[in-house]
Formats: sequence, structure tokens, C-alpha cells
Amino acid sequence: MQHARTTWLRTILALVALLVPGFNANAAEPGSAELCRAGISCAANVWRQETFELTPKAGGAPYTIQLGLPAGAAPASGYPVIFVLDAAFAYGIVSDIVHLQELFYGPVVVVGISYPDPFEVQRRGRDLTPTPDPSWAHTVPPGDSGGADAFLAFIQDELKPAIAKRTKIDPARQALFGHSLGGLFALHVLLTQPQEFDTYVAASPAVNYGHDQLQKQLPALRTHGIADAPRRLLITTGGLEAGSTPEELRFGKQHNIPPPPPTTPENNMVTKRAEFAKSLQGIKGLEVGFVEFPEETHNSSIPAYLGRGVRWTLSGWFPP
Repeated sequence: MQHARTTWLRTILALVALLVPGFNANAAEPGSAELCRAGISCAANVWRQETFELTPKAGGAPYTIQLGLPAGAAPASGYPVIFVLDAAFAYGIVSDIVHLQELFYGPVVVVGISYPDPFEVQRRGRDLTPTPDPSWAHTVPPGDSGGADAFLAFIQDELKPAIAKRTKIDPARQALFGHSLGGLFALHVLLTQPQEFDTYVAASPAVNYGHDQLQKQLPALRTHGIADAPRRLLITTGGLEAGSTPEELRFGKQHNIPPPPPTTPENNMVTKRAEFAKSLQGIKGLEVGFVEFPEETHNSSIPAYLGRGVRWTLSGWFPP
């Protein structure tokens, strides 16, 4: 771990040497007084990590919360915050990227939300879906879905105050990242309660969930727009999500899962996500971006979306 941290810092130093005239990277070791004076790195004080459990006041099992905190004193407005769903596989990537990009943008708090069991299915399905949909029983067991609004209330009323007790956070700069059903959740929040976050990153969102219920929520937002501060949304997809890939077919065969129906315009998720992003363009107070990652699947696009999503978010929070 220490070797990796040193290598990482040396990489930063090399970049600084290219960008800052007169900066001598060879003379500055990680944690040196020169780096501290330059506001770049004070070795182990660069980043603090915490992990704790938070049980909802309404009852039920706890959530595992991973927290990445910058070392320095928070700015007067507070730190901006990235909230990451499915943190068991996404938090580490996001926190590393944010840490690496701090030199070019600024310090950011990263909050990961996950379950004690990283492969939890039922709670995830319940938390991230707006209404039950029996046709998604392979992912969301019937009778255990439709709790998105309650999960959002937990984030707003319990998780955010818990983070605020640990450091000062900026209420005007808060992002929500979600993949698949997490992307569905992010879009649901944007369409129904856009004031809760200023930035949304929805990766491979299940836009066809619930008989296209997201599309049914569009008219109200299109009519009224977003009245207060502007919001930003990035939707991403893997280019190979239009149909099943060889590894997905192999997995299905190994586990006796019937192959999916042939790809049609109605079930082509790449096309449907692009169309959904296009349908959001022109809404007052909303900036919309769409990115397709060629040759990436539903799962292999996760690191790509996290990297692009972090940079896209930071560029909005820390403009040139």
C-alpha cells in the first residue's frame, strides 16, 4: 500500500513538473516540506478513509457507508460530495480518481453506499426501483421493490446529516452516481425531486423498467423545468448493450438461464438510452450529456463510466 501511494505521488509530481514552471519534481519527495508548502501533498495526511454502518430510523438492516475525506480544512462553503451507489465495486474507483484529480480541480468528499453483502439482490431491488414490476423478477423479486422514495429519504434525512457531522459539506454541490438499477434510481430522483442533487450520473440505466414509467414522468418536468439552480445529467451506456455478449450467453448457459429474445428497436437498450437522453434536452435548467462506450458491456463499462462521470462532475464544480 505504501509503495502504491509513493508511486502515485511521484506520478503527480511528474505532472506538476510539466505544468508548473520552475517546480523541481526530483527535489520534492512525498510528504516533503516543499510539497506541503505547494499545497500538493503531505504524505499520509492527504486522504482519510472511514467505514461505518448506518441503520435507518424506520428499521431494517444497516447500510455500509464508506467515506473518503480530504485532509485539509473545508472551504467556507463546504466540500462538494459525490454519493456512489453500489459502492462495493464503485467506491474505490471513484475515490482513487477523485484523489488523483484533486490537484487539477479541488478536494471532494466521496460517500459510498452499499450493503454488508456486496451481492445483495432483494434490498438493492427494493431500494432502487420506484414501483414494483413483476416482469423484472429475475432482478427484482416481486413484492420486494418500489422503495426508491424511502431510500432517497434515508439519504437526505439520515445519511447526509451523518456526513455533515464529520465534515462540512456544500449543499449546492452534490452528485449522485448509479449504475443499472442505480441509474434508474438516479433518473427517478432527477425527474421527481431534482432539487436533491445538482449533478446526476446514470450509467446503463434501466430506462424500460416499469413499462417505461420514467417516460411517463417526463411531461411534468418538461412543462415546468427546473426552477432553482441548474442541474446536470450524464447518461452513459456500453456499446455492446444492444444485445447479449458471448460472456453473458455463456453465463446463462452455465446457470440454465434462457437466452434473451432477439434484439429489436423496442428492446435495444443503447438506442433507448440515447433516445431518453435526447428527450430530456431542451428542458429549462437541465444540461444533458450522453456517452456511449464502444466495445463495452453492461458490466465492463463500469470503470469507464466512473472515470468519465467523475471528470464530468468535477469540471462542472470547478470550471476554468
